[in-house]
Amino acid sequence: MTLSREDIEPILEKLQNWLSNTNIVGMYIGKKRIAGLNTGQWAVVVHVIQKKQLSDLNKDDFIPTSVEFPMPIPGGGYINESVPTDVVESGPVVEQGSLDNYKRPCPGGFQVEGEAVGLVGTLGVNIEYQGTYRLLSCNHVLSKNGQAQNYVYQPVDSLWKWNGLADVSGYIPLTLYPNRNEPNPEFNEQDLAWCDIDPTLGAPNIYYLGVPKGIRKPKVGERIRLVGAKTGSVQTANIQSITFRCASNFCNTGQWAFYKNLIQLDQVITVSGDSGAAYMADDGYIVGLHMAADSLNSYGCML
Repeated sequence: MTLSREDIEPILEKLQNWLSNTNIVGMYIGKKRIAGLNTGQWAVVVHVIQKKQLSDLNKDDFIPTSVEFPMPIPGGGYINESVPTDVVESGPVVEQGSLDNYKRPCPGGFQVEGEAVGLVGTLGVNIEYQGTYRLLSCNHVLSKNGQAQNYVYQPVDSLWKWNGLADVSGYIPLTLYPNRNEPNPEFNEQDLAWCDIDPTLGAPNIYYLGVPKGIRKPKVGERIRLVGAKTGSVQTANIQSITFRCASNFCNTGQWAFYKNLIQLDQVITVSGDSGAAYMADDGYIVGLHMAADSLNSYGCML
């Protein structure tokens, strides 16, 4: 029997107890996808916060590959029909809002502001970097290429006595030019600054994403997830290029920075204030930090 969406919808009533599993956050009747391709077959699509490796599943995490339900037939009686399931990683369902509240110890994803920088950004991740436990974010968020003061506040630099987080310990200097028409510019490859931070002030997890396994280089075609302070929820995209080049008006100061070997995502998933958010690959490694966007794509730098 060919089933319609309306035929299958009632099964959701019987499966709603699945939502008691803390990793399952939603379900609906939709078309099943395999390797990203629409099969045209109706399925029970289950949204989970995070897909888990088989070895990490407990007995409550197992979702059957199909579910059966009795379908009424003309003239009376029922026939058992089988409907496949499709598990999709969606992150948590949250009310949209900014992660701009005070948080201690502060995980990645929350809003930070460098003293006298004049804009807010995102704490990317607190992680061991070059042998030291450090807060990582963008140079233009934390230090404005050394032009700003040397302290970082969370969430903002008002009420500084209470909001202080850490000193800026270092940054990768950016080569800037006074105009756009530089014939032979030096290309920057990173927009990065860091603070040596006490673990009691900076938590190792990224909000909604968990604790990363480490840092590695990105790969073209792989999926990343991020949590920015302004988007306030898990955003996903695929890496389209790792050799993107561009010119940018640095912090709208009239100084120009030229970049190469940036991470180009295949869509825009960020807004102003998300700069510094960490790109986490599906294997749990950090592969970059978000730094900019245009109307077509979001962009990040490698670490």
